[in-house]
Amino acid sequence: MISIGSQYSRGFTRANPSCYLFLIDQSLGMGEPIEGNGPRRCDFLADRVNNWLNEMILRASTENSVRGFLEIAVIGYHTDEQGNPIIQSALPGDRFIPISQIALNTLRIDEKQMRIYDEEIADVQEFSVQIPVWIDPVARGGSPMCAALCDAYYRLESWIANHPYSFPPIVIHITEGEAQDGDPVEFAEPLRSLSTCHGELLLFNFCTSAGADEKTLFPSRLESHSNRQAIDLFNLSSLLPAPFYERAAREHALHPGARAFAYGADVVTLNQFLEVSSPPFIARHRPLR
Repeated sequence: MISIGSQYSRGFTRANPSCYLFLIDQSLGMGEPIEGNGPRRCDFLADRVNNWLNEMILRASTENSVRGFLEIAVIGYHTDEQGNPIIQSALPGDRFIPISQIALNTLRIDEKQMRIYDEEIADVQEFSVQIPVWIDPVARGGSPMCAALCDAYYRLESWIANHPYSFPPIVIHITEGEAQDGDPVEFAEPLRSLSTCHGELLLFNFCTSAGADEKTLFPSRLESHSNRQAIDLFNLSSLLPAPFYERAAREHALHPGARAFAYGADVVTLNQFLEVSSPPFIARHRPLR
């Protein structure tokens, strides 16, 4: 039997890998811009998830290989024209994929122009970099959040049955915030109750429906006047266990009862959210950016 003190302390190994499930809202609302005239929510979200996947590959890499101690699924959800839920993998296949296999199976490689100020020559240098892409942005239909949470439950129930001694699964749910097919609490609670020997599943929620000045990371409570959808997602989110709380507390002022929740519509807030929710026992290659 695992003691309370050892929960969420298990490292990731090839024999006992852990898993991440990205649950991504692909409804029409994700096609709205962020920060006024900024990119569409779905565009900046796809960019951030692709960046996260690339960073995890770098963190898992050795000189000769990519260590397969992390399995990942990226599940998008929206509805068709008749309102039927469409819930499907944004990665090849319909299963959890070892990070070592994700490294070998990009959708394509894009080229991006970067500008960096060079202090030595006191000028801006421009150069091109290659960006691996695994998922593309989608924004169509409605938001069947409840159906997506139910789908995540069955995927992870099966994964846990095959990995009972692994670090608990982590679900990263990024959404505009509105569930159009029922009460998400009814589906989030069973999902959060799933567990391995080392603790319950962790559900991280990021709500993108905030205004430019509305941002919060890992709060212990929300003000009563906050966005109703944000309050619902806050209540669905897991409490931050010690490894994640300690990481977040290095950069942010946290209070007891901090939850795995963030509210904001900007790249910085999403990067900070993804950094804290990333695997706690894998050395950083670089900060997410």
